[in-house]
Amino acid sequence: HLIPRHSRVPVSYTHLDVYKRQAQWETLDPSTLFNQGSRAWEAGDPETAAVFFRKLLVVQPDHIEGAKALEKAEKDMASRRLEQTRREVDKERERRIKAVIDQARENMKTQRWDNAMPRWREALALDKDNAEAREGLAHSRRAIYNEAVAAQSTGDADSARRCLLYT
Repeated sequence: HLIPRHSRVPVSYTHLDVYKRQAQWETLDPSTLFNQGSRAWEAGDPETAAVFFRKLLVVQPDHIEGAKALEKAEKDMASRRLEQTRREVDKERERRIKAVIDQARENMKTQRWDNAMPRWREALALDKDNAEAREGLAHSRRAIYNEAVAAQSTGDADSARRCLLYT
């Protein structure tokens, strides 16, 4: 141990605090480095564990357990980074879907079906299972079709064709 038995480590310190305090005293002893890395790993700190395991492998490159532990810590760190990135991407996607749907709703309120349809399609491109976007797209298509039928019934074939181009 690096902390003498007679030293006073406050009771409120967690295991994480203890191994960080121990890390303040540099050591080149392979078993100490391995133990510090192991404690960091057990405390849920793969970054600090990897630091100790890397130091261990510099001091003793053929330390098999240290190499395995470093690989495990690095995989855990990569997995955590990937999961964090996924959460960030999902959050951004949800934010974008909300913004696009809000735009589509505004266009629906003003009966701008031709502007609403691309927004509904964009929302579906971001989330193919979004029920509101499916319903909004179907509603916009029906509204444009009804406008085309109304234009056709008044003899305005050009307007009817333009309406049907959006569906």
